[in-house]
Amino acid sequence: MILSRYIFKEIVKTQLSLFVILTAVFLCQSFVQILTRATKGDIPASLVSQILLLSIPNMSVFMLPLTVYLAVLITHARFSSDSEMVVMRSFGVSPIKNLSISFVVGVLTAGIALFNSIYLLPLSMQKQANLLDDAKENASYFALDSGKFIKLGGSSRVVAYVDELSKGEGKIDLSYEKDSENDNSDGHSDELRRMKNIYLFFRGNDRYPPTYAVASGGNIAKDKEGIMWFIITNGRSYSGPNKNNQYAVTNFDEYRFWISETNDESKADRPSAKSSAELLASNDRSSVAEYQWRISVALAIPVLTLIVVPLGGVKPRQGKFSKLLPALLIFGSYFLFCGALKNLVDRGSFPAFPGLYIVPVMYLLFLAIPLNLVETAWYRRRLLKRRSAQ
Repeated sequence: MILSRYIFKEIVKTQLSLFVILTAVFLCQSFVQILTRATKGDIPASLVSQILLLSIPNMSVFMLPLTVYLAVLITHARFSSDSEMVVMRSFGVSPIKNLSISFVVGVLTAGIALFNSIYLLPLSMQKQANLLDDAKENASYFALDSGKFIKLGGSSRVVAYVDELSKGEGKIDLSYEKDSENDNSDGHSDELRRMKNIYLFFRGNDRYPPTYAVASGGNIAKDKEGIMWFIITNGRSYSGPNKNNQYAVTNFDEYRFWISETNDESKADRPSAKSSAELLASNDRSSVAEYQWRISVALAIPVLTLIVVPLGGVKPRQGKFSKLLPALLIFGSYFLFCGALKNLVDRGSFPAFPGLYIVPVMYLLFLAIPLNLVETAWYRRRLLKRRSAQ
């Protein structure tokens, strides 16, 4: 029991250390990416911390299998290189006993990974999608500041620059257009921050020529259909050349560009953001593939644990990390295989059953069982009989 607790404690301690370190590294990387998107105006700066925290369950999908996999490998490699494994076997700790202890750690981690992928992951993806969708539709989240170029809409064809934005802690000047066309009330308040000296550039498309506009003021408004507009007032626009190579200069009282449309597909409707109950009740192939992916990630942990235990048995002169590269190749191939099958099931090129479940079964039959048979007494007896027969 003392040796069993020692092996269990060493694996768990190594796993927790790896999980904290790797999660911190990937969180820093994600923070830089999210912060870059915020500086470009793709997401509001006020949502950076929330989106970063909501990305932790998504990271844990790979961090949990990877950390327990590396923890078992490093712990057993250290036991072997320091000759501790020889001492343990002399005290009756058989390879099967050692394997069972590591398998218990893998099963416990698989339970945590299953809870994360089934419940926490879709919940975090749903909240993250709702935040980003609200940021597109809610002008109070609109990433606008003075002296900064911002993109309007989902593309970069329209770019705005606000020279001056009145100081204050209030929201951006926002108006809601009424159902009546004659009602011009915009609900402005003295607490709202107002825009002055606005510059707009439209790159043009097949229907409209490039346009450059200058205005003295502006605001953000939503019409009765829920479409959000960037409105500039009292200015002049320069457009051209058009198909006839002509230019046009126009003075205007009001000029508007759309920021978002309500008919865009919400990220919250994607399969990755749906709850597991919704995926299980749906017959859609993309939903089936997403649900099988979540289950396969959890099934990977006990199967890969059975594979990595015999890989951790190294000779003292080989070094602790001599089998790290083949172990990582096996780990990476599992998830690459699952990702490829997920795309095939989604497109209908592979049957929904067995679907992704075939991956853990194949790795169990062709890798886990053969690698562990080498350590059994039955295999050694057969090997001795074969050598004696020769």
